[in-house]
Amino acid sequence: MSKLHTSPFDWTAAQIETAFASMAKQTGAWWESLPNLNPAGTAHDPLTHSVKKDWTHPFHEGTPPEKGSALDGLVEGLIRDLGRDSQVVGHPTYLAYVAGAGNPVAAIGQALAMLLNPYTGTFSTAPAAVELEDQTIRWLVTMMGWPSAGTGLLTTGSSLAIFSAVLAAREVRPALPGKRRVYVSDQAHHCIGKALFAAGFLPEETAVIENDEGRLGAEKVRDRIRSDKKKGLVPIMLVGTAGTTNLGRVDPLNDLADICAAEDLWFHVDGAYGGFFRTLPEASILNGLERGDSLSLDPHKAFCMPYGTGALLVKDVKAIRWPRGLDASYMPPFDPGLMRLEYSDISPELSRDFRGLRLWLSIKVFGMETFRSHLASKWQQARWLCAGLEDHAAFEIVAKPDLSLFGWRLKNDPDNSKTKKLFQQINSSGRFFVTTCEWQKKLVIRTCILGFRTDQSHLEEFLQHIVSLAEKG
Repeated sequence: MSKLHTSPFDWTAAQIETAFASMAKQTGAWWESLPNLNPAGTAHDPLTHSVKKDWTHPFHEGTPPEKGSALDGLVEGLIRDLGRDSQVVGHPTYLAYVAGAGNPVAAIGQALAMLLNPYTGTFSTAPAAVELEDQTIRWLVTMMGWPSAGTGLLTTGSSLAIFSAVLAAREVRPALPGKRRVYVSDQAHHCIGKALFAAGFLPEETAVIENDEGRLGAEKVRDRIRSDKKKGLVPIMLVGTAGTTNLGRVDPLNDLADICAAEDLWFHVDGAYGGFFRTLPEASILNGLERGDSLSLDPHKAFCMPYGTGALLVKDVKAIRWPRGLDASYMPPFDPGLMRLEYSDISPELSRDFRGLRLWLSIKVFGMETFRSHLASKWQQARWLCAGLEDHAAFEIVAKPDLSLFGWRLKNDPDNSKTKKLFQQINSSGRFFVTTCEWQKKLVIRTCILGFRTDQSHLEEFLQHIVSLAEKG
């Protein structure tokens, strides 16, 4: 006997199959055309590095529609407006930001997670789904060379992961407000400042240490800690970065870990960009990453996942336990037999999406050898391009790649005007997209090689293009 579908939300199997087939057909056509798009997006103004003034706003209606519209037409419009106006992350010549590209298996995993829709905040509501996320976390622990007792949770990104790490440090290393000190590089990601603010730290409790050639110098940290202790202040946390945003630098993680061990500080490693390069034998620069008390990772950067896929690893999961605060008898109690903390108890989230499936499925389908090969190619491509620029008399390398990001500019450009002009010419081409940062009062062009579509031929084309522009002046 066939089921009666009385709700407009309760589609038949045939409706679901038809809708997904139509979306796949339209998305597939966009996917194939992606290399021909402008990597900066059609809304980007290369001269101002912002949205064009004459950009037409496609979503300007102020009231929701009373009647529905055909799904096919809406999907077609969304692909047109979102797939072209937006920066095309994953374009083969998108070299602008530390952003990877979501692989198609992850999209299938996400769609599956949304349709199955298990609640993963507690083990008893979806034990298989929670165990799948637990397994994914154990895989991350193994990849990072952490001890097997390490654990953690998947988050929306490193911003929330770092927030949890800051809270853990605050609770595990208690000190009076105003007396606490947290040590960060002036190259640390700005989300760390946001996390400290959200966790109730005062501005003066953050000790910002001037970098040494882009990296956090261990001696400067030691000197500042000694000075602060003499003043009666209490050091509680040190943050090291495995891949800074400006120049891709990796802090001396082993040296920083030694300081934390000697001074009893919580050591957090921000591995949002660079952490996954730890899977490469040649990436010895990341030694010490495994010594952190906590580690933030962004699979949506170097590990080919869509945005909203982050992770926090911790050595002691109890350090990130959140008190329920108010009576919550409707929640299952802690089960000592299971010896586990619920995800809803180690995160500010109660409702959370089943975000582990996209990552788990991708690892299962592709295997680690594919991911390592991808990262190794980015590692090698960055060094090839840097060497090509270094061989040309017009260019100055500001920072060679520690990982897959580096900075360069034009020589003999004291007022930055020539480098700025070159930057605008590159992005005006509609073929390449890079970004800049300011470094020691110099304008620096950042080139980040991370997308899985970028191959050697694209970098050869890019090098030829910028050499031609530099020679024309």
